[in-house]
Amino acid sequence: MKKNYLALMAFLCTSIGIAQCVAPTIQNADDPDAICSGSTTTLTATSSAGTLHWFATETSATALGSGDSFETSALTNTTSYWVQATDSIIGPPQTGGGKISPTSTASSSVLPASDPWGLVFNATQDFVLNSVDVFLTSGAAGTIILNLKDNALNVLSTLSIDVPAGSSGSGLQYTLPLNLNISAGDGYRLVVVSNPSMIRDLGSNAFPFAIGTVGTITQGTINDSNSNSGVYYFLYNWNVSPIVKCSSIREEVVVEVNPSPEMPVGESSQEYTEGQTLADLVVAGDNLTWYSDAGGTIEIPDTTILQNNITYYVSQSINGCTSNLLAITVTSELLVKENIFDSFQLYPNPASNFVMIKNLNPIESIELITLQGKSILTKNFASTEAVLDISQLPLGTYLAKITSDKEVKFSKLIKK
Repeated sequence: MKKNYLALMAFLCTSIGIAQCVAPTIQNADDPDAICSGSTTTLTATSSAGTLHWFATETSATALGSGDSFETSALTNTTSYWVQATDSIIGPPQTGGGKISPTSTASSSVLPASDPWGLVFNATQDFVLNSVDVFLTSGAAGTIILNLKDNALNVLSTLSIDVPAGSSGSGLQYTLPLNLNISAGDGYRLVVVSNPSMIRDLGSNAFPFAIGTVGTITQGTINDSNSNSGVYYFLYNWNVSPIVKCSSIREEVVVEVNPSPEMPVGESSQEYTEGQTLADLVVAGDNLTWYSDAGGTIEIPDTTILQNNITYYVSQSINGCTSNLLAITVTSELLVKENIFDSFQLYPNPASNFVMIKNLNPIESIELITLQGKSILTKNFASTEAVLDISQLPLGTYLAKITSDKEVKFSKLIKK
């Protein structure tokens, strides 16, 4: 049965101003059918709103994946996953982020030898960067190219914005529409790659500058790797909208994993008489399936007539899971030379209490194995005759594994 657990904070919902997010709910997060060890499965769920995220534990901070479905990795044990729905709304805009306007009139374009020029900032929560202001001083219209980069200097977005001619002195204040989605994190760079002349502030710049309630501008930067903490580059009056998030409770989804069964038990080389079939071979296992190829792609019925010196392959299935293949090579008894089990006898069979086992060569050990491959009885001997007490065994068919002179023979034994 799946269980519901509260996340670290049940129905987490943040409000800024009049913005309020309603926590979504999860439906149909049902446990999938059991799978076999080494297999994958797809988990599914739906939610009343927002996006579903899948986690490895109840309190994991990082999601394994997102969406209405999630494919697991190959599993070898019963495993739990947790699913949570997260919704968001955009809060009211906040203006005046960063430095509102320059306090100097130092005008410049980005120099190719040291581009880009810009600002480094941290985001304490997700937000939309709606716009920034620039102060244009060029006498001609032009184009501003900006990059948003993460702390590894990967370019997240590139914008090319046409701007009008500016004016000398304090410049023409002009708003650049950006509409950039920023995720919480440190070390972002909003930088100018090329531009017409506009004002960078060489005056008194006491970093950091607050970006409303969503983050701070920490320093100026040139050429990405070189900081310039005394200069505020180009981008003023940040207009931002906080992204308000809320999450559902986390719900557990359990994937039950059935272990892979052991390979069937049987002698890899067996003798047969003319007219016998696969069903006559001595093999212990449940729901046996026979194949003519080692890859297990060509299934054959157990009524298949045995052919000399041919290798057949067999698997067993338990709880819908299939084992590896046992390979059995068969040889006609007419073509087999005398061997150490030529005089072998096991009687009575069926038997209720005792079984007599005889062989010309001394018997070293006898092991009884269930048809499910479980060893239930082992006796050691050092004689050509042995008596085995089976009176306490449940009724049924067993596989007797007889060892003599380091050779092994399998024989079916029925307890009645």
